[in-house]
Amino acid sequence: MLLSTLATVVALFNSKGELIGINTAIIPSFSADGSRGNLGVGFAVPSNHLRDSLANLKAGGVKDIYSSRPRLGIGIYDVRMLPADVRESLEVPERGVVIRSVEPDSPADKAGLKGGSFNVMIGGQEVPVGGDVIIAIDDQAVTTSTQLQDLVFAHQPGDEVKVTISRKGEEQDIIVALEIVPLSQNDSSEESPSQP
Repeated sequence: MLLSTLATVVALFNSKGELIGINTAIIPSFSADGSRGNLGVGFAVPSNHLRDSLANLKAGGVKDIYSSRPRLGIGIYDVRMLPADVRESLEVPERGVVIRSVEPDSPADKAGLKGGSFNVMIGGQEVPVGGDVIIAIDDQAVTTSTQLQDLVFAHQPGDEVKVTISRKGEEQDIIVALEIVPLSQNDSSEESPSQP
């Protein structure tokens, strides 16, 4: 996927020409000489989430696709973003989704899920690490944030899900009761594109 600096609200297609999302933002960067560019990291809303919310959006009943869906209340990123040496030293599995933050009083917080406890520099960016790694939801393997999002969004508020995590190299199952969690003002990490 290539995103240009103009990639705001632009259709995102896969190599087969199928619509897979709508680009909504890209992380800007500035060089030492003041020229502008981007870090090559873009954010998109998956097309299936838009499709499922289209009727409500047209009727004006939903401000965003997240406010009417249950969430865990976490900020996440894919394990594959961590270099192998960082994964190894922190006992992070090769696949899964790292919890970078947990919103206070969210379903994840109430269930005891843990977010990052310290930051490391990766590619010039501070990245929260040390949090739980979600490896499955209801025994379905989780390898990407989008997959986690899909699995959570398939449920209704009040549903309980079994979240399998890796914490300091040890696997454990945690039951989480899903709720509708309002998006916080400073949350740009969890379900958009990483906010389940």
